[in-house]
Amino acid sequence: MSVKQGHIIARAGSEVRAVHLIEDGGVGRIVITGDRTVLDAVRGPGWLLGAVPAMTTGRYEATITALTPCVLRPIPIGAFQRIAETLEVSRWLNDMLAADIFAHTARNAAVAERSTRSLIEELFVELMVAVGRRMEDGGVRLMLQLSGVDVAGLVGASREHVARVLAELEDDACLVKVKGWFITPPGSKIHARICRFQSHV
Repeated sequence: MSVKQGHIIARAGSEVRAVHLIEDGGVGRIVITGDRTVLDAVRGPGWLLGAVPAMTTGRYEATITALTPCVLRPIPIGAFQRIAETLEVSRWLNDMLAADIFAHTARNAAVAERSTRSLIEELFVELMVAVGRRMEDGGVRLMLQLSGVDVAGLVGASREHVARVLAELEDDACLVKVKGWFITPPGSKIHARICRFQSHV
């Protein structure tokens, strides 16, 4: 099924009646902490939405929203539970969860470092792994247009501070913005982290 950008796929606390395989596009896991709405994770093609709650509590712990136009393939919960018992699918689910743990470990390290730059770098690593496209020169373009205000909201920093950090990243050739699209050039720190992340998937 096709869903539009901004469509809420599942709300926090709702029952998992089907899991959804992302075939195209990117979705976000949205968590409300106090009076803040936080993008906790981003998922792209190949990810199975709802797999973890389907195997545990049976309810979504966070709201799932389409960040771009998406194509999803729904799998009824009963069918998912049956195929999840097969060896090949079980291994695939374990690999998927291992990648999730790796991503959260990296994000927690960035938070502990208390550096806005490290948080922004880690944010773009996650986004580009989920909804990035490799270019002819080897660089990666984020297929999701974000403004500086969007980035500030996602990392919980002031717009002015984020603007300075984005300028630093561009000066260091780590992250550039071309016609509204963020790109990380080959050989940059962010590009290397993307490659390292993918090697753990």
